[in-house]
Amino acid sequence: MIKRQKGFNKIKGNITILVLILSLVAILAMTTLTRFVFREIGFTSLDQSKQIALNLAEAGVSDIFYDIERFHNYEISSLPSSPYSENVDDSEGDNMGSFTVEYQEVFDDEDKLTNYIITSTGNTLNGINRAVRVNLAVSFSTEVNIYDFIYTRGSITYNGIDRIIQGPFFTAGNLNLRAISALNDSFVGGEVLVGGNLDIGELSYIDTGPISIGGNLEMSGLYATIEHDFEEPLIVMGDLRMRGNTRIGSSSNPVNLSCSGVIDVESPARLYYTPPIGDDIFDPPKLDVSVYVSNFKSQLEGPPRTGMTIDESYIIDGVFRLDRDLIAEDPYYFLETDGTNSIKFYEDVANEIYILEIEGNIIVEGDVVFGEDISDNDQYIIEYDGIGKILSTGSIHVYSRIYPVNTGDFPANSLLILMAQSDIDLEVIDWRNYFGSCSSPDLYLMAISGETTKLYRHISLKGSIMCGSLDTSDGWLSSWARVCYQSGLSENLPEDLPQLVYGGANFDMEWQEIIDN
Repeated sequence: MIKRQKGFNKIKGNITILVLILSLVAILAMTTLTRFVFREIGFTSLDQSKQIALNLAEAGVSDIFYDIERFHNYEISSLPSSPYSENVDDSEGDNMGSFTVEYQEVFDDEDKLTNYIITSTGNTLNGINRAVRVNLAVSFSTEVNIYDFIYTRGSITYNGIDRIIQGPFFTAGNLNLRAISALNDSFVGGEVLVGGNLDIGELSYIDTGPISIGGNLEMSGLYATIEHDFEEPLIVMGDLRMRGNTRIGSSSNPVNLSCSGVIDVESPARLYYTPPIGDDIFDPPKLDVSVYVSNFKSQLEGPPRTGMTIDESYIIDGVFRLDRDLIAEDPYYFLETDGTNSIKFYEDVANEIYILEIEGNIIVEGDVVFGEDISDNDQYIIEYDGIGKILSTGSIHVYSRIYPVNTGDFPANSLLILMAQSDIDLEVIDWRNYFGSCSSPDLYLMAISGETTKLYRHISLKGSIMCGSLDTSDGWLSSWARVCYQSGLSENLPEDLPQLVYGGANFDMEWQEIIDN
């Protein structure tokens, strides 16, 4: 019995030791596991912060890329200054951190933009940072100097029976040509760029080129014709459809045709062309004239010169008038200058004309009127000397003939630029120039309007026009108004007007993380 008791106690003691050992092992295992779990929790928290920092950096890349796209589509006038930072909130409106973006523009030997080098750093609230770098390559399928064209962003309203445009022409929208009599409507005298569709009907006639069409080419009517020296291809990015007795080219002068869409020619229409020459691309610039005009004041704040604003005392009922009332009292002339920009207006009594001397940039907070709304028999003439711009925050209305004191100085040494955020109305009364002659124009100037430029009746303008839309209807059955492009105009414009316009921007992005962060 005693032996059993002793044996039992011995076994019991061994079990107790075993339990203690197992307990220690379990405690050690639990401690190790606990340490591992807490360490992993720390790693997970760190990884989460690093992921948030990366997401913030990517948000910065998306932000600047969105602005770059809008900038090249002329939806905004400038990019944010580099570097810049912004906070980022989550869906609940709570702050997650911020990003800081720096970018550098890279230009080639021809001073053409080729790349953006973008670095975006994401910064979390607990101080974790990650940075990514993007090499954004930029390519442009179209590059033009917009002042090499008579330009309208939108439509043309035309009721004439003679050519209205003489010179290179570019419309970002559609172009519809319709003749209203037996006379041919020979529309232009230079390169033709049509961002939308070109629709030619009745007796309309285009005898110039090269012609590039961003949309479809539609021809119909009795004698709608396109014919010129087809050294450059006729580019049609959409479909080409011909109906009626229409014609492109001739058997002795076929067109080099590049058409990306369907070619549909219905007899008796005739299309004379060589086999397609390939995938020539016309991607018209996405230009908004209002950006040029509306942001002009901000352009003037930097080099090469600043603008001078006309004193509000000369603006009556919201209008600044360059007419006889402005100089009706002693000293019988109007003069304002800041040393760099100046405007002087006075009467040359002996020659019965008014003289405008202008230099630099003259800003009018309101509308501008040249001359007076006078009877048909009167002649109101303003001759100008110098190179300058008159910018109206409203509209500009011209009743007078305007040309340089010496027309031989135009445009190299004498050039007047009228810029209006709204409309420009050109309503010159001159029955001696009934048919709007390019050899004896009523106006020598450059007209830039954010909205509509309207040419009345028989007016002719030597220089060029940039506008939202061009209107020559004037409510008459027909109009003999003309716009006569001045060759070499773009080379003589002041430096503070933007020149090159890029269109069809394509982007190629290479992304890498900066490991050091």
